[in-house]
Amino acid sequence: MFILPEPNQHPMENVPVHAEGDAPQMAEIARRITAFVPVYCQGNRTLVLLSDGRMFYEPHRAQWVRESLLRHFAISQRDLRRACEEDLNRSLFAPVVIAAEGLAYAQLRVRTPIGRNDGSQGFFRIDAIQGIRAINRRRPRCGWPTGSSLWCKCLGREW
Repeated sequence: MFILPEPNQHPMENVPVHAEGDAPQMAEIARRITAFVPVYCQGNRTLVLLSDGRMFYEPHRAQWVRESLLRHFAISQRDLRRACEEDLNRSLFAPVVIAAEGLAYAQLRVRTPIGRNDGSQGFFRIDAIQGIRAINRRRPRCGWPTGSSLWCKCLGREW
C-alpha cells in the first residue's frame, strides 16, 4: 500500500521534481495520466501518476494540469461543466470526461485545504481504480490523502 506522506515530507524519494522548463509536455503524457493530485512541495505542485507506474512532480497546481489536459483534447472546461450541470444536476466536483479517448477522471478531495482558494481535489482515472476502502470512518476521503484515510488500488498498484 502506498500512502502520500504528510505535506512537509514532499518530495518523495526517487520522484523527480520538475521545473517549468523540464516538465513533460502534456502531448507526451495525456493518454497515460492515471491520477494527478495537489501537494505542497516547494510551493503548490501536482504529483502526477502515469499508467506505467512512474510519478513526478509537475511545477503547476492541479487545476492547471486539468485545464492543460482538457486543452490538449480541445475540450472547453466551461462546456464540460455546463454538460455536467444539465446531465448530472451538479457542478461541484464534476468529473473530467474525454469521450473521444474513453477517459474519465473522478474529482475527489485528497487533503485538507490550508487557506481560502487552496485546491484540495485530486483527479483519478475511473477505469484505473480497482478498489477503494475506507480506513478512517471520521474522515472518509479518497485517493492519496495526507491523513491516510483511504486505500486505493489502480492498475495493480496500491496507494
